[in-house]
Amino acid sequence: MNNQYSLYSIHQQPLNIKSNIEIYIYMIKHILSIVLIICSSAATADDDHDQAKQLLDSGDILPLEIILKKVRSIQPGKILDLELEKEDGQIIYEIELLTTSGSVFELKINAKTAELISTEKEH
Repeated sequence: MNNQYSLYSIHQQPLNIKSNIEIYIYMIKHILSIVLIICSSAATADDDHDQAKQLLDSGDILPLEIILKKVRSIQPGKILDLELEKEDGQIIYEIELLTTSGSVFELKINAKTAELISTEKEH
C-alpha cells in the first residue's frame, strides 16, 4: 500500500508528503503564515488609526463628519471606500462612492480644508 499523498503547491508542483504528520506540519505552517499576515494587517490598521487621531488632534485634518458633509453636498451617494493619504505634499481623503444611478465616483478632498481636489468617474 502506497501512503504517498498527491498534494500540490500553489505553483502546481507536486508535494512529496508521505505521512499524515507531514500533512499536518505542512498545513500548520501555512495556517501560521496566514495568521501572521492577518496580524500584521491589524497592526497596520491600528497604526493608521493612531496616525489619523494625531493628525486630527494637531489640527492637520478636519473631522470626518465635516468631510463627509462636504462630499455629500458635492455628490450624494453611498460611501464604498475611504482612505486618508498623503499626495503631492498634502493630506487628502480619497473617497469612493456609489450614486443612486449606479455610477461610482472617486473624490479627492483636502483633509485640512475640505476643498475638492478632483472628481473622477470610475469605469
